[in-house]
Parts: sequence; structure tokens; C-alpha cells
Amino acid sequence: MYEISQEYKDKLNQRGIVKKGYLNLLSSNSQNIATYTESDIKNFTILDDIYTPDEGIIGSIIAKQIEGYLFKAPNDTLIDKEIEAFIGVEGETDYIPMGRFIIQKPEDNKITDKAYFIGL
Repeated sequence: MYEISQEYKDKLNQRGIVKKGYLNLLSSNSQNIATYTESDIKNFTILDDIYTPDEGIIGSIIAKQIEGYLFKAPNDTLIDKEIEAFIGVEGETDYIPMGRFIIQKPEDNKITDKAYFIGL
């Protein structure tokens, strides 16, 4: 688990705060082969879904998903590639790792001049 101060947590959760982030594209052996920074990323959003069954199972499942766009699509396809996502707060130097995600093809097939991410 990544440890951050309560002050930093409060900043991340504050409405209207400017957040920053970057994405590392990983090779099949988990080596970083490309980094997409703020100048490459139009936007990305990290969504949390929590599944708790009604009965019969103890516990719940938390699944994160990323949706986002790059300003320019890379030459190589990103589908089925793995990425690591990091977020931070404008004016701070620390980035928080948000996990690894697998890029899937969007359901609506609307890929034009932008690369679309969905992570599992």
C-alpha cells in the first residue's frame, strides 16, 4: 500500500483542485517502454466500482477502470497493452500509483485521432 499524508489525501479529494497524472506503457515483462505525460494526455478519469453481493458471500470486490484520451494516437496499437497510472496534485511533486490496467478496444469503435483507454 502506498502511504500519503492526510493533508495530501484532503487535497486529492477537494473539489476544484487541479490534478495531474501520467501513464507508463509496459512491455510484456513489465518494463516501462513509454511514458505519457500531461502534454500527451488530453484527459483521463479513474472510476471505482464496488460490487457487494446480496447474500451468500462474505466480502466485496473493488474494480478500477480508466477512461481517457491522448492528444495524438501512437503509431502502434495500444489495445491489449498494460499501463500503470499515477495521479498527483498541481504544485506538488509526489505522484500516487493507482494501479495497472489493460487497454481494451472501446465498445462503440469510435477511435479517430485519439487513443481510448479502458482499464480492468
